[in-house]
Formats: sequence, structure tokens, C-alpha cells
Amino acid sequence: IKTYLSVAPVLTTLWFGSLAGLLIEINRLFPDALSFPFFYFYLLTSDEISQIRYKKIATNFSYHPF
Repeated sequence: IKTYLSVAPVLTTLWFGSLAGLLIEINRLFPDALSFPFFYFYLLTSDEISQIRYKKIATNFSYHPF
């Protein structure tokens, strides 16, 4: 029984259990999302973000989280 309770299997079980829980919660908050739109803002320049913020350009994103 010592082999089954060694460090590696316990840590692996905890890691995969927490990863599964994280994925379940992400899927609960963003159901059927193929992309997460908040990552899109990292690709924009500050000028583009300010234009979007002040509605100077159209925001035709495929998914709006709010």
C-alpha cells in the first residue's frame, strides 16, 4: 500500500482533479466558447482599444461576454 500513496501518484491525482475542475468551471462560465474574447485585447494597440472604448469604430466580435 506504500506504493499507491507515494508522492507522484497523489500529486498527479490532485493535479488532474484540479485541472478537470478548472475546465468544468471555465465551460460553465463560457459555454460552447471556441475562443475567449478577452484574449483578443492583448493583440490590439492602445489606439485601437481607445477607439473601441469610445465607440469610434464598430465592434463586430463574434461573441460578447457581457
